[in-house]
This record gives sequence, structure tokens and C-alpha cells, in this order.
Amino acid sequence: MFSQPVRVGLVSATLVNDRRDDPLDATRGMYTSADLAVANRAFLSDPSFSRLLARNSSYHRLTRDYVLSRNSTFGWIYKYGVPEIPLPERFFAGGAVSHRGFP
Repeated sequence: MFSQPVRVGLVSATLVNDRRDDPLDATRGMYTSADLAVANRAFLSDPSFSRLLARNSSYHRLTRDYVLSRNSTFGWIYKYGVPEIPLPERFFAGGAVSHRGFP
């Protein structure tokens, strides 16, 4: 069922708040992003759902050579249509750099 082609039309908005001292090599500060997307028949989408993805990272200098960094991710999907949410639009644990090792 999940290998069938499906048309997904999304309207999305992203909010980013970057308070890091250096985006490439942060030693202090915070980075927060929130992405809200809505798929609906009005946007020519077959499934209807809402998706929220929020991320927050903080950086704290411990010593001259060490920085403590923390990352939190929150994802939420709500289906309000008949067809299921397509597989590429779902959230999965893992990733290319994790222990599970899939992209």
C-alpha cells in the first residue's frame, strides 16, 4: 500500500531563531527552528494531514577546549483525511549518521 504513488500538496512555514556565536563552530548560544506544514485537498493533495517539526540546540563552553552541546527534536503528525500518510512524509528514528544507519 505504501509503495503506490500519491500526490502531496503542502503549504509550509518555517520559523528560525539563531543566537549562536558562530554558525559553523558554535561555542555558546542557542538555535531553534519550527516547521509547520499542512496538506489538504485545497492544495491538490490526496492525503490530508498536518505536520510539526521543532528542533532546539544549545551550546555551552565548559573549558577553553570543550563545548557541551545538546540537541532536541520533536515531531507531530495529525491525519484528518481518509488516505494514510505517505511513507516519505512520516517520521522515523535513525538517519545516515545514527546507529541504525539508514537515510
